[in-house]
Amino acid sequence: MFTRARIKLTAFYVVILALIIGVFSVSLFHYTTQHIRDNIEEDAPTKALQQHIADTTIDDLQNTLVFSDLGVVMLAGFLSYVLSGKTLKPIEVAHDAQAQFSANASHELRTPLSVIRMENEIFLKHGDSTAEEARALAQSNLEEIERMTVMVENLLLLARSAKHQAGIEFEKVDVTSLVQKTLHRVEVSAKAKRLGIVFNRTEPTYVLGERHLLEQVFANIIQNAITYTEKGTIEISIQGTNGFLAVAVRDTGIGISEGDLAHVHEAFYKADSSRMVTSNGVGLGLSIAHEIVKMHKGEMRMESELGKGTLVIVTLPSYERSTIGKLQRRSFTS
Repeated sequence: MFTRARIKLTAFYVVILALIIGVFSVSLFHYTTQHIRDNIEEDAPTKALQQHIADTTIDDLQNTLVFSDLGVVMLAGFLSYVLSGKTLKPIEVAHDAQAQFSANASHELRTPLSVIRMENEIFLKHGDSTAEEARALAQSNLEEIERMTVMVENLLLLARSAKHQAGIEFEKVDVTSLVQKTLHRVEVSAKAKRLGIVFNRTEPTYVLGERHLLEQVFANIIQNAITYTEKGTIEISIQGTNGFLAVAVRDTGIGISEGDLAHVHEAFYKADSSRMVTSNGVGLGLSIAHEIVKMHKGEMRMESELGKGTLVIVTLPSYERSTIGKLQRRSFTS
């Protein structure tokens, strides 16, 4: 599809350029030939000599223009092909990413649906099922439905994030309070795995953002750290420097290979090391966190080493920096 579009775009460029060159060359040819005839009639002694010199000169001029125009059109065609390729490349990448995203989403949604269908078919084949078995089936179905619900909500969040903050109202948010709230939510999971969590920050730290979205960022990152850490400690720190807040989450988990680090922000991507740990995730958590951080004009980066753990750092503009920036923009536009 993109190859055809590239060829059509190249042909469109070349036709337009050929028309411009053709009109220019014909006009130049007529003007020049008339000028040559006038000059020759004044300088040549005889009519026959005048005609011979004029015809020879005009033929040379005509050949020169034809070959020059042909060379220009060929060069323009090559440059147009290169330019059209560069023009279409971002569209092609976006198209391929969308197709891959749709395929992954369909695959992930098909899995719980298949489980529900299979379990219900088995249940219906055994007419003498007990009430306990019926309750177990209902519980299993509810778990799969909950999994699909969370997945759909996450997909909708990713879709909305592409609109660049459309309809999102930012406010003054205490990041310290959000992290503490998140830790309270995941406390049961950490205790079940006997993991230690270290977070000693108590004083408020503020950014300009959307409270629930930022809470989801820290929830996804911290829950990831718990999921992929079998033993050890998860350390969380907040530092403010040069108008920015940096929230760092360090774990002692299984880590991520260097080859996988470049792809962990992609939707549905799962590093090979994640297979070593039982997880019901579908690879959307870090994608969502990354998109939300981008919406807040921040940056999210990761450092990791297999077998030694992972460090995730989220950097956001502090509230003071964001407020000053907004005031400056208002003054400039006014």
